[in-house]
Amino acid sequence: MSAFSPLDRPNSYIGRSVPRPNARRLTQGAGRFTDDLPTSPRTVHVAFVRSPHAHARIVAVHTDDARRAEGVVEVATGADLAEICAPWVGVLTHFKGLKSAPQRPLAVDKVVCVGQPVVAVVAATRALAEDAADHVRIDYEALPPVVDVDAALAPGATPIHPELGDNLAFALHLEKGEVDAAFRDAHAVVEGEYNFARHTAVTLEPRVTLADFDASERRLTVHQSTQTPYQMQEVFAEHLRLPVANVRVVANDVGGSFGMKLHVYADDMATAALAVLLRRPIKFVADRIESFAADIHARAHRVRARMAVDAQGMIQAIDVDDVTGIGAFSSYPRTSAVEGNQVVRLIGGPYANQTYRADLRVVFQNKAMMSQYRAVGHPVACTVTEALMDRAAEAVGLDPVEIRRRNFVGDADYPYASPTGYTFERLSHHQCLESLLRACDYDGLRRDQADARRRGVHRGIGLAAFIEITTPGPAFYGIGGAKISAQDGCVLQIEPSGAVRCAISVTEQGQGSETIIAQVAAAALGMPIEQVRVVTGDTETTPAGGATWASRGAAIGGETVLQTGRILRGQVLALAGAILQATPDALDIVDGRIVDADGGRERMTVAELARIAYYRPDTLPPGVQGQLTASRQYVPRGQPFAFTNGIQASHVEVDVETGHVTLLGHWVVEDCGRILNPMLVDEQVRGGVVQGIGAALFEECLYDERGQLLNATMGDYLLPTAPEMPDIVVGHVSTPSAFSELGAKGVGEAGTAGSGAAVMNAVNDALRPYGARLTEMPMTPQRILRALGWCDPRLEQEAAPDLDGLAGDPGAVLRHHEGDGGGYVLRRARPAERGARDHRRDELLRDVGGPLARRVARRDADDADVARPQLEREAACQAVDGGFRGRVDMHAGRRRRPDARRDVDDDAAGLRELPDRGLRRQKEPLHVEGIVAVDRVRRHRVDAVLPVDAGVVDEDVSRPEGGSGLLEEPRDVGVLRDVGLHSDGLAAGRLDLLHHGLRARGAAGVIDDDLGAVGGQTFRDPRADALRGSGDDRDLVVELAHGCASLFIPTGRSWVRQRGGARCARFILRWEWG
Repeated sequence: MSAFSPLDRPNSYIGRSVPRPNARRLTQGAGRFTDDLPTSPRTVHVAFVRSPHAHARIVAVHTDDARRAEGVVEVATGADLAEICAPWVGVLTHFKGLKSAPQRPLAVDKVVCVGQPVVAVVAATRALAEDAADHVRIDYEALPPVVDVDAALAPGATPIHPELGDNLAFALHLEKGEVDAAFRDAHAVVEGEYNFARHTAVTLEPRVTLADFDASERRLTVHQSTQTPYQMQEVFAEHLRLPVANVRVVANDVGGSFGMKLHVYADDMATAALAVLLRRPIKFVADRIESFAADIHARAHRVRARMAVDAQGMIQAIDVDDVTGIGAFSSYPRTSAVEGNQVVRLIGGPYANQTYRADLRVVFQNKAMMSQYRAVGHPVACTVTEALMDRAAEAVGLDPVEIRRRNFVGDADYPYASPTGYTFERLSHHQCLESLLRACDYDGLRRDQADARRRGVHRGIGLAAFIEITTPGPAFYGIGGAKISAQDGCVLQIEPSGAVRCAISVTEQGQGSETIIAQVAAAALGMPIEQVRVVTGDTETTPAGGATWASRGAAIGGETVLQTGRILRGQVLALAGAILQATPDALDIVDGRIVDADGGRERMTVAELARIAYYRPDTLPPGVQGQLTASRQYVPRGQPFAFTNGIQASHVEVDVETGHVTLLGHWVVEDCGRILNPMLVDEQVRGGVVQGIGAALFEECLYDERGQLLNATMGDYLLPTAPEMPDIVVGHVSTPSAFSELGAKGVGEAGTAGSGAAVMNAVNDALRPYGARLTEMPMTPQRILRALGWCDPRLEQEAAPDLDGLAGDPGAVLRHHEGDGGGYVLRRARPAERGARDHRRDELLRDVGGPLARRVARRDADDADVARPQLEREAACQAVDGGFRGRVDMHAGRRRRPDARRDVDDDAAGLRELPDRGLRRQKEPLHVEGIVAVDRVRRHRVDAVLPVDAGVVDEDVSRPEGGSGLLEEPRDVGVLRDVGLHSDGLAAGRLDLLHHGLRARGAAGVIDDDLGAVGGQTFRDPRADALRGSGDDRDLVVELAHGCASLFIPTGRSWVRQRGGARCARFILRWEWG
């Protein structure tokens, strides 16, 4: 037998960037996602009537009209399904004191969050089911919602679940060392309160369930978009009171999960229960609004933390208090305590410190459930730790690199036990740091930063070291009583053709698990990877196992395959030896051929061996069996879970006048143990980085004080997109785990763990000259401007505005700004213009003209198409409410029309293409959100408020009297006409301009506090000019295409009110002309 192992033999697949075997099928649209599966004529569809209240008692449910609707098969209530499906409770015994109320498929007696399913309507099609659902009437008695975590914990707070006594779901206290003494004797103490907003997974494929019950055999088959078929098999069996062997769960192709598809959801359970009740196939596909409202959320933490350091910057102690709101229930079966538990146990993880105290409180609230999501707790812990490290460096006068270098756990100190109870096998913080400094040219970035500051440009560099929990063993969930497997199983078989079939419990979610498994199987057996077929995701055809979560697919699943392959390889060589009359040790398998171990002479092919074993076993020597199947299960031993580590750096530029952050570069060096496929590892890291940046700058689930989710659409919930991302450079240090032969540790969450922290530190580094500091994610432009004190260098004495007062103030007007570079600012109207409103001084809120004009002037017009996305990001004006982030976003990189010319001058504040032959439809759809300044600013004149006109600009808006630079007469300003509104536009939070073009004679601004007044109307002539006036016959440069321009109405808490069922909000639209 060869002296080489599968890991180091020449041409091994281990360590090679092998393309995904399933890539061609998926890119050609041949994927088999659950919604793609063919259905029988008996299949019916379910739609759910969901609670509009965050907290209410169900008084009565009226379903008679719905039952009579076309195509309806069944209308089920909570009481109906309670007889079919037993409730579930999201607790684990090793979280002492964790409590939660029972959950049911449909609410019974009471609802505790918006979106909770109350009634299920089953009909021939989804459309008919939704139509019938409109006829269901539910009488509610509204109860006070408990939304804020402090209010939930306050003495006398209304318990969401009275049977539990209060709203504290779980509490944990950790303490080691003399914490108080360390802080008392410290050279410096740094502290901060860090707030992390809720966000959610937004997977490409939503949750889908197709359940069918065969009453003759009492067998339930569920096709589901899930990460964990075997977990769900146990769940369905237990709660639908079926034998486990009678339940089959199949997860075909899955379009992303990120941890969201680990959990048990009421609507999925209701779908399976309805299949049992009706004894026919039932299908449920969550639409995007249902996904936002019902999928788990994550990361809602408020962490107050402090760190003590000595004069040399060495950490002396860390003290942490974490409060996290988890929604109305603890999720099942993994609970909602895990994220908070990992936050308080991971804070300070990379650093050598043994004095630590942490308190965790997990709180019920009337919101959607919160639970495990990619890099569970890691981004929160990393951000708190790394922000404190930067503050400590500043306090003792050290560079951020040096303070980390001094405090990292030393290479000779491993294995290292943290003060929170974790043991790190062997990490590589020092090596990763040095590699990162070389990769990003840290010294060069600092020189660039200094030069930029001299030019008035504010750039920052942020570092974030991280650790990641991977490959959890039974101590993670099994110890608490959950039927969640920590092992994986594999069955390898040489088929009669000589091909290899690998059945594995690890599932494919789009991350490349099938590729990794095929690589390990091919390397272990000595077969071409093209002859390896991987089968996953079916509880009936694959061995039981934990599947995909916590970066375990390669580390546990790969090791399982490696060990199984070794067994099968021995079987093949033993059989070949019997046929060839040679000892197995004298033979080897190379590229599907059986060869002499010495010299490599081919003796026979594996295909020929398989033919003999399957079809001519009579020719084998006596006592020799043609055994060509092997199975093995593997569970990690020696440690409860593994840890990986790394460090990230972010380079950003912050516009201190707009609050906009531009990502200039991002670097990651990580250590995931042995790298099995460098290409997949790099892409996993990059994808994780993007998700972390999303949390840092964009994503936030916004709730109002009534527990209403305000941005449950893709138009309102901001996600990171490709044009906004920087180049992400990935490097590696490899420290294989000693607890497995493969040595892989996992990499799926490394990018997410540290990227947000690096970006926050970079933003704060950029703002250091202003003494501003961000401690809240996402770092929206509004929050950045607030951190800056809403300060403009030209108006140093301006005070911060009262946002809530301004939000409802129709007297706020646009005024011309005469400063460097020109432009416009939005100021509050003077007291005389506000009438009875509070008397406040003018306050600067926005100014986008000057700095942008200077940057645009430096750009080469020939590169305009390439530069366009960057220009649009720089030109984004932000709405005043912290819950909304406006931006300008147009399609980039498209070709110019032959009849277009460019008009760019030194004062330009944007780039536009001007057709030579009159005003035409703009070729790019213009997407405008919030307060937006568009177009060039070449000569600056005046602006004013539009007068009242036909209800479009209503009585809430009055023309200001007097004031420098304001036109005296409304007729000189222009009026807004012919704006088309979709009848459902405001309800969806979107206003579409339906005209073919905007023409202006004169300049105009719009301030309207009551868009709802025109909700549902559509003006007759959408082709007419939208702005018309007198005094100037030049056209606006911007031309909006029919049906392509959208104004998204901000949905911040102080801007939203209800009128006639439509969402109403104040907004400002400004066209600057040249």
